[in-house]
Amino acid sequence: MIRLLRSLMLLLAAGLASPAWAEAPPKLIRVSAIGAPGQRTATSYMGILQTQRLLEKEFARDGVRIQWLVLDGAGPAQNEAIANGLTDFANYGILPNIIGRGRGLKTRILASYGYSNSYVIARPDLPIRGVRDLKGRTIGVDVGHVPHLALTRLLAENGLATSDVRIVAMKTPDALAALAARRIDATIGPVNLLNLVEQRKAQLVFSSKGRKTEATNIGAFVVTDDFARRYPETTKRVVKAYLRAVHWAADPGNRERYLAFIARTSNTPLALVRQDNAGELIRDKANPLPVRAYRERVASAAAFSLDQKMVRKPVDTRGWVDARFILSAAQELGQLRYWPR
Repeated sequence: MIRLLRSLMLLLAAGLASPAWAEAPPKLIRVSAIGAPGQRTATSYMGILQTQRLLEKEFARDGVRIQWLVLDGAGPAQNEAIANGLTDFANYGILPNIIGRGRGLKTRILASYGYSNSYVIARPDLPIRGVRDLKGRTIGVDVGHVPHLALTRLLAENGLATSDVRIVAMKTPDALAALAARRIDATIGPVNLLNLVEQRKAQLVFSSKGRKTEATNIGAFVVTDDFARRYPETTKRVVKAYLRAVHWAADPGNRERYLAFIARTSNTPLALVRQDNAGELIRDKANPLPVRAYRERVASAAAFSLDQKMVRKPVDTRGWVDARFILSAAQELGQLRYWPR
């Protein structure tokens, strides 16, 4: 946090966080986000941003129209939207972000989208009681997405390599079906995996809840480089609205309303959403500031992408995070000291 405050002071001194950015915003701002299948409302903090019309309120006096693009194709769909010039801002997992950047997408990371927990479940008829018991097993995983990265980190933390298991590429719904049919031995993913545990069709092997682990899901709120260069003040105002959404979700007074919102927009039972967040502060999970630990994980994910041949050449993450906008916006909102260091 001290480094962030020092950076802010330098930016203020340089005039980068001042009215020198004053500009006429564009007539249209396009935002893409991830939604569950069949949903037109985005999940998580982007859904709060959307349903509370925080961007519309921010730009109401300017006559700016906000266009939302809610996609259920997760990272690849977000990359495609950026590549085809269909959106200015997007929020999705760090691995597809890196893959997109490695393929030439020019973006800037404006904020972290915090983290979400990972779960590993396995067939109930197998003697798999912990992560080390996955050795030699077949694991279904959404390759190229954050569960793939989380699995690799989890294996490493338990003395295993990806070569010690057999990874089968499949989307999470397909992995759940394959596990129930006993065609694979285990899978990793978000809280909705626990549905099979509740049905006694799987056993819980690992949960990242309450652990110091990198086997969690992380991502980024990004802007296209062209938009940030042409409209820096507008970019900061978008980030400001995003911060308002995240802060609302992190407010303990809104906890139950936020958990109910997650359940509704992600098609996940409320009981599981509560279980996923039990004993944890949303404030800790939602931290949008791109602190040092976050930047290190981004760099580590880039190295992983190269190692796994998801990108053809190294992706340089230095300078990818443009913290000017969020530091300035957080300062204006009085949030710099609110978020955990």
